[in-house]
Order: sequence, then structure tokens, then C-alpha cells
Amino acid sequence: MKIGIDLDGVVANFYSAYERLHIAVTGEDKFGDAKYPNLPGHWHWPTKLHGYKPEDTSAVWKLIKADPKFWRNLEALPEAGFLRSWLKQNEEKHDIYYITDRSGVDAKAQTQWWVEMYLTPKSPTVSLSPDKGLLAKARKLDFYIDDKFGNVIDVQDKSPDTQVYLPDRPY
Repeated sequence: MKIGIDLDGVVANFYSAYERLHIAVTGEDKFGDAKYPNLPGHWHWPTKLHGYKPEDTSAVWKLIKADPKFWRNLEALPEAGFLRSWLKQNEEKHDIYYITDRSGVDAKAQTQWWVEMYLTPKSPTVSLSPDKGLLAKARKLDFYIDDKFGNVIDVQDKSPDTQVYLPDRPY
């Protein structure tokens, strides 16, 4: 089987690292008790749920893109333990592709390091792209897992033979 897996929100905890950086940039914690481990209730949770300004979010993303270690320093999501365990046990049996939309300094190398550290010691196949549907089609994936509804729809539209899975998330 050929399996495609998104990272952030599926197995990697982007949320807590992003929130810590947001607090550092703005000097104020508007997340309060809503911080992870409670997954955010909205895709744009800092602005839509917690009142941060769009320019704050832009400043955070500017720092993420300039940070040579942001992507490699993410923690694994605790609720992804089963998937992480399955991947470690089945990496030799299946072709597994990690497809994620990340950018910044050495984003691909950081991502490969993270996957090797948390998911598989074998050299991972990592692709960085916002166009997950085309990648699913090009790789002829049998299955694809992503936490963003729009990505799942994109894969369904562009690669109809790929079975897609959307983890249960509050956003």
C-alpha cells in the first residue's frame, strides 16, 4: 500500500509551539486555559477565538519561517500514539509518504529530522507542498490522512482512487 500522511495536527503538535511563540511575540497570553492539550476549536483560533490581531499572526509566521529549528522542535501529539506505533511497525511493509505544507529555513530537512526522530528511523520520503491532491495523484496513494478538511477534499477531487481520512478534530 501507498500511504500519505500530513504531519501538523495529525502526528505533530504544531499548536502548543505556535501558541508559545504567539505569546512571546505579543507579550500577552490570550489563550488562557484554552491552551493545548485542548485542540483549538477553529482553524484560525488565535484571531477568531482569542482576539489576537492578524498582524500578530503575521509576525509569528515570519519568525517561524526564519527559525532553523521550529519544525524539528515540535512535540508529537499524544493522541497520535496509535498511528505512530503503527507506522514504526509497518514502515517496511508499505510505502509511506509524509506530505505537509511547511515553509522556512531548511523546512524539509527539519521535517525529515522530526519524522526520523518520532516516526521512523528509516529515511522518510517528505514532500512540502500546499497541493496535496496533485501529490496524492502523482504518488498513486491508496490512503491519505490530513486534519484539514480542504486538503481532504482536494485529494478526493484530484486523486479519486485515494481513500481519505480526516481525524476527529474540533476545528
